[in-house]
Amino acid sequence: MAACTTKDKIWNASDLEVWVKDQAVAQGYREESIQLEEWYRDEDGQLVWHGEGVEASSGKKSPFSIRVDKVWTPSGSD
Repeated sequence: MAACTTKDKIWNASDLEVWVKDQAVAQGYREESIQLEEWYRDEDGQLVWHGEGVEASSGKKSPFSIRVDKVWTPSGSD
């Protein structure tokens, strides 16, 4: 990853997008099929980025969600 990351935190928004795609691939989605929503959502205090892609095992397109709050802290947060 880029220089704006550490093992536990991501500091650059473009790196966060790459990280989310990597997580989707790790969950079994084909990298070339991944489409992310424009940005993550706050869902009951958890930051979650949604998208969809083709599952490698089934070949079917399906939605997914990736929690980003473990690696990302929005600007202005303490």
